[in-house]
Formats: sequence, C-alpha cells, structure tokens
Amino acid sequence: MSANAALARLCEEVNIDVLWHSNHRLYREMFLRMASSAMATSRIGLGGAVADPFAVHPAMTAQSLATLSEFSGGRAMLALGAGGSGFQMMGIKRSRSATALREALLVMKPILAGEEVTLDGEIIKAHAARLQFTPDHPITLWIGTRGYLTLEMAGRYADAVMIATYATPEGVTGALERVEKGAQSTGRDLADLRIMSRVDTCVHHDFRAAYDGTRRMVAGFLWSSYPDRNFVKQAGLKVPRDL
Repeated sequence: MSANAALARLCEEVNIDVLWHSNHRLYREMFLRMASSAMATSRIGLGGAVADPFAVHPAMTAQSLATLSEFSGGRAMLALGAGGSGFQMMGIKRSRSATALREALLVMKPILAGEEVTLDGEIIKAHAARLQFTPDHPITLWIGTRGYLTLEMAGRYADAVMIATYATPEGVTGALERVEKGAQSTGRDLADLRIMSRVDTCVHHDFRAAYDGTRRMVAGFLWSSYPDRNFVKQAGLKVPRDL
C-alpha cells in the first residue's frame, strides 16, 4: 500500500478536498486502500466509489464504512452505485438499479445513525439490523449515476449526487434537472445536496496509450449501462448497430 499512501499524502499536500478510491472488483480492495490513506494523512476527505447493493449487502457496507469513519476521525464518505465490474465473473445479476439503490439508502442511513432498521424491500431485506457501535461523525452517502431514474431517486433520498460520465455543459445541466426534479418531489431543493460532476479520463504521456485506455472505459460504460442509452443520446451520439 506504499504507493497508495504516497498518493494520499501528495493529494493532501496540494489541498485536494477528497481523495476518491475506486471499487473495481478483483482489483485492490477499496476499504483497505481508504484505511491506508487515512493512516498516511490527517485532513483530506476519504471517498469510496462505488459500492453496489448486489455484491455486498448494504448492512455490511455500512459496517465497513462506519469502521473506517471511526478509524479516520470522521473523514470517510461513500458513493453508492449500480456497479457491474466483476459481476459476470461472480455470477451476479443486476436488476432494477434505482429501486435497489433506494432500498440500500433506506437501510444504510438509519444504521449509520445508530438506529435499528427492518425493511422488506423488493430487492433488499433487513430484519432488526443495527450496528453494535455508532459512528462519532455523520457520514455523507452519495449516489453515483448517469441513469435518469437513479438521478431522480438520488435527488429524493441521497445526501449528495455524483453525476457520472456527462462531460458537456448540456449533459451536466440535463442531469441536474433530473436531480432537482427528484429533490423537489420531497420538498427539498437542489441547494440541499452536494453535487459533483465526475468526468472520466485516461492520462498518459503516450497519446495512443491514453486513447486506448479511454476506449476501454467507454466500452465498459456501454456494457454496464445496457440497455440504457439515454446518456449516449444526451451527448448527441449513437451506438453503431455493429458495435
């Protein structure tokens, strides 16, 4: 974890607000890397993105997050998302992501607040679940998504929203409108939520290597979001039939 710790120290030295740690399945584990970053720093926020409600039960995710928050002095935060990486290898099927993420929030928010929760959800079940300790600091739960339904759901239930993929003013504006619609349906305002625009890229000294890395990223988005193509249309693009 020495490289991870060195990166965390550098990010803190240059005053980055939050260092986000990816959760790509079967790569280096997210929460362990966040703990490594916590040990190497004292101020920077520590984010994890994304935790999904399919591979790990939200109560167990809350346990890990609460432990890390306590370990880091309240610097941890987490983005929930539909996920998808490694699902084929593990035989996991993802369905009705917006519903699953809403139910994950309904489990995690009370548990992290020290409450007991029972939920007989359509996808997520919890029976008198509670942590045996309560985090000393409130923990921000984000929703990371590019999907229209999930953006609206995030506006209704999440503390913060990570708008994924949209890298144009038009795309971000359209996503914000979805979030705002959801927020207003529950009497909230867009200003009540923390908003981030996550723009994915690939940086390399060799342009061709960076270009190829970005191509793989785009292919992954198209696969993980299938059959949702709204984010492609929002960018004014089409997926060729052959592809």
